[in-house]
Amino acid sequence: MAEDEVHRPAGIRHRWIHRSGRRTRRAGSAAGRRPRGSDRLVFAGKVGTGFTQASAQALRTQLDALEQSDCPFTPRPVGRLDRVHWVRPRLVAAVTFTEWTADGKIRHPSFQGLRADKRASEVIRERPAALSRG
Repeated sequence: MAEDEVHRPAGIRHRWIHRSGRRTRRAGSAAGRRPRGSDRLVFAGKVGTGFTQASAQALRTQLDALEQSDCPFTPRPVGRLDRVHWVRPRLVAAVTFTEWTADGKIRHPSFQGLRADKRASEVIRERPAALSRG
């Protein structure tokens, strides 16, 4: 599995977007990862693109069923958290991104879909393998 397919949504935030005189509720999710050998869930960034209207609505329904009051991340993310809805980390998503930043976040993430073939407890940050020259 590629390094860019090991993240799961762990929280959800609402954004209101004005379109054609209507307000549409959209989902943006947070990605987390588990360091190897650890039970901690570490915040790895926000994923705000890659959702179709249908996939965002379906994900929203699934995340609503997993809502909890406690933050699942250790340490707790910093920043504006007043509109965050925390969820139990049970879903696994494929998220493409360009690279890891120096502070452990994913750069330019895009949601590709949920993965039914992997359990949330199996999600770790994979390291790229060295290329052999030959």
